[in-house]
Amino acid sequence: MKKIKFILYLSIAIALCQFSCDNYVQDIDPLINEVDDEQVLNEGSIGLLLTGLQGTVGNTGEQGEGVERMLWRVAGYSDEMILGAFGTAPDHISFIQDLPGNLAFYADDWVRYHQLRFFADDLVEKVGLVGANGGFQDESIRENALWWGNFIGGLTRMYLADHWGANATVGDTPGAPITTVEQLANGEVGQFFSATELRALAREKFSEANNYSPSNIPNPEKLMWSLIARTHLFDGDYSNAKSAAEQGLQQGDEAFSIEHSIVFPNQMWLQSGRTNNDDVFIFSPHPRFLQYVIDDRNEGEIISELTQEDLDDGVVSYSLRGLESGEGEPGNSGTSNPRSDIANQNERLPLWEKLITTADVSSIGTGTAWEQYDTGANITQDIYTDADSPFYIIDWREMELILAEVAIRENDNATGLVHINNVRTFHGLDAYTEAEMLAYDNPLGGASANGIAVKAPLSATTNYTGALGLLIEERDKTLFLKGTRIVDQSRFDLWHLEGGNIYKNYMPIPLIETDNNPNVPN
Repeated sequence: MKKIKFILYLSIAIALCQFSCDNYVQDIDPLINEVDDEQVLNEGSIGLLLTGLQGTVGNTGEQGEGVERMLWRVAGYSDEMILGAFGTAPDHISFIQDLPGNLAFYADDWVRYHQLRFFADDLVEKVGLVGANGGFQDESIRENALWWGNFIGGLTRMYLADHWGANATVGDTPGAPITTVEQLANGEVGQFFSATELRALAREKFSEANNYSPSNIPNPEKLMWSLIARTHLFDGDYSNAKSAAEQGLQQGDEAFSIEHSIVFPNQMWLQSGRTNNDDVFIFSPHPRFLQYVIDDRNEGEIISELTQEDLDDGVVSYSLRGLESGEGEPGNSGTSNPRSDIANQNERLPLWEKLITTADVSSIGTGTAWEQYDTGANITQDIYTDADSPFYIIDWREMELILAEVAIRENDNATGLVHINNVRTFHGLDAYTEAEMLAYDNPLGGASANGIAVKAPLSATTNYTGALGLLIEERDKTLFLKGTRIVDQSRFDLWHLEGGNIYKNYMPIPLIETDNNPNVPN
């Protein structure tokens, strides 16, 4: 089956981005700038601009600008990850999960979202200019450009709705401003859009993309319907979410993924993965993910990097496999595919454990439920095991969980359970019975108001049990590191880090925008 592959040559991507918009980022609002439309435009230059957009989408690394960098960072902002169990960069202490928050630190993230959105919108506009000046001899160039421009334009609008908000210290204004290409050319600033309005704009882009036929993209129409389904679900429009999900990716359809290489490595592996080159793990999974595996070992195997000396020193290992084999052998951290010998290749929560190197990080508190997991070792994600591991944006499992949630909200638990069990069966897990679904109550899971606190008592007010509680936990496990948890923790009022954190609903729009755009609520 075909995979989506980005040819990632950073120098080319940067050059093409500069071709698209001169002097894009200045020392003020990154969206106040100028576009030089005097450059010669033809179908050849559109092809180059498309390559530049694709390169930016997949750009990773310490200063990466692409989608993965966004989703890795939002995992750190949400409650699915914790900060610093394995050591961290000093400047990261003040940008998530801790107070007072450093609003200036959000600026880099803000620029990344809007830069990618701008490149996508600009590509669509320039396709129109070429069309008005003689058109395309190769129609596939036009089709590809319009599909990608609308797809990425919709994706970034969806992420702005899901991840950002104004008045973040109050927590009452989710959304973001958008400055269009035309406004940019006129030196204007854009209006503020609510999260609901942004998702509507995203759906317009996704629907427009379905008018074009891209090359080498498996199931493009289903992909757009899948993203549309997510936006409807997050808007609370369950009827349209169901309709869209039924037209979205189905079992057997390939996930939408970004391919990687050593030069442009998988972002989760690079800074939150077991075999990264620098041995730096800025974010680690919240300990409830370890508990999920302890509770059901079919969820995933825990591979250990502990030594016998560690065990002799009293460090507790949660691995069933024991200490790993020698270098180059299956399971060892230096092996190119360290999980190749595991029978279940569809593990849902593969993990890896190593020594905690920073015992006093501020996101791990004493006198909390964390202490029972603080044995001298902690875990990190092992979904992405190598630099070249593909990164999955969305797949059919999310559609199953959307259909499950809609059914459960309509009091059709039997149908909801079918969709939940479709996901579980794929991962080699036992199917739930309806009686087990109704009896669900996991005080240590993601649906619990009393879950595992790692710094201070939890502030969640609702403890979800029964069918909806099970659905929330299944989403927590299945959609780990997909950029969706930050929305779930808001819509279900579930937050498993510091109780009083004022940024738990979304990332705050930074000062570079609020100081220069009077349309942003402040």
